[in-house]
Amino acid sequence: MVANWTLVMGGESSSIEALTSFINTFCAKVVHAGKVTSGSTIKVLNNALFGIINGFM
Repeated sequence: MVANWTLVMGGESSSIEALTSFINTFCAKVVHAGKVTSGSTIKVLNNALFGIINGFM
């Protein structure tokens, strides 16, 4: 069973395509974010926004 997770990855398109069949065993969707480290940058921004939203609630 595939989880409903979305994985944001940075790196070469060919590398992501090569890994997609493996990644799809635990994720429903893979989003290519651009160059290497782009996925990490998006993760940091997402966590910061999550913290801000939950800090005001």
